[in-house]
Parts: sequence; C-alpha cells; structure tokens
Amino acid sequence: MFFVSVPERNCLKKCRARPVKSSKRKAAVSWEAGKPLVIEEVDVAPPQVMEVRIKILFTSLCHTDVYFWEAKGQKPMFPRIFGHEAAGIVESVGEGVTDLAPGDHVLPVFTAFFWVPISQGWGVAVLVGVPHKDAIFKTHPVNFLCERTLKGTFYGHFKPKSDLPGVVEKYMNKEIEVEKLITHEVSFSDINKAFDYMLQGDSLRCIIRMVE
Repeated sequence: MFFVSVPERNCLKKCRARPVKSSKRKAAVSWEAGKPLVIEEVDVAPPQVMEVRIKILFTSLCHTDVYFWEAKGQKPMFPRIFGHEAAGIVESVGEGVTDLAPGDHVLPVFTAFFWVPISQGWGVAVLVGVPHKDAIFKTHPVNFLCERTLKGTFYGHFKPKSDLPGVVEKYMNKEIEVEKLITHEVSFSDINKAFDYMLQGDSLRCIIRMVE
C-alpha cells in the first residue's frame, strides 16, 4: 500500500500534531509513458507543516491518470505515482493541522477549496474536461461584446470541504447508487489491469484494493 499527503483544508476533525518518522511503503510507480506500473518500495517522508499522511485502503483509476500516464501532447514527467481518488485512514499529521487526528476515515482529493465569482452577462460558456492533445478552441472577439463569459471548470467547481460530506450522506441514505458506477474491482498487485480495462473502454470505475 502507499501513503498520500494531502493539504489540511480537506480535513474534518481536530487533533494535535505528533512527530513521526519516514518509512518504506509499497507503491505502483510509473517509470515510462504507457508502460506497465511497477510495484516497489518507496521512502515516504513524514507529513510536513499543514499536511497529513494517509493509509490508503481503496483507490480508483480516473481518465486523468491515464492522460498523464500516456503523456501525449505534454512534457513527460517520470518516475511518478498516480492516484487522486481514494478512501483511507489518517496515519499521522504534521505541525499546524487542527482538523484531523490519526485514525480518522477520510476521502482525499486534490482540488483546492476556494470560491470563484462568475461575471454577470448575457451568457456563460464553460469548458469541461481534459482536452485532447490536439484540441484548439477558436472564437471571434465580437462574441464577448455583450458581456459574455468564457471559463473553465475543475471538477465542476466542486468544493470538497463543504460538498463532499453531503455526497457521503446521500450515499449512506441510499439516495445515490454508487455501486452502479463500479464495473470492476482488482487487487493492488493487479493495478495494471485497471489501466487495461479503461483503455479498452470496458470500465466506468475500477476499485483497487490496497490491502490484499
């Protein structure tokens, strides 16, 4: 299993920082674009100021992971460890963290928690999703004369700290049927199968069990 440090802004409970040491953990490392991930031991540093270290129990593969793994139309950055959708338990916390304690169950995400004002006008066009490497957007400047707005969106402007608890509550109340979106489940040692399923178009979401 591997550990992930996430900003304190995604935390939910109060705690005091405890000194911890670095340790070795297993991770699925990508050494080259488009090549199978290699499971090996990596050194995991203790959480720094305003960080927490999480023991990941389950994770999932996203098209964003595949996008950066293939490294098409972008500057390759390897080696690297992918992953940004997960569920786990806080293992340790860094200095200054006041909203989490070891043992807390968390859903780490990498989106920032902030507000973005939307200009009032005659219309708002929103660019959604990760574009194709060769995609080009063109429009004439006259389209903005009537105070139209063009903007992008990251995770649908989802605000983890305020929005995620509500999603979890809806799931617990059976208002959201998440299970219908999970098409596959694999063990950590078979993580490359998750990439195969997505590349073949067979998977909506594949759950990866970190503890075998």
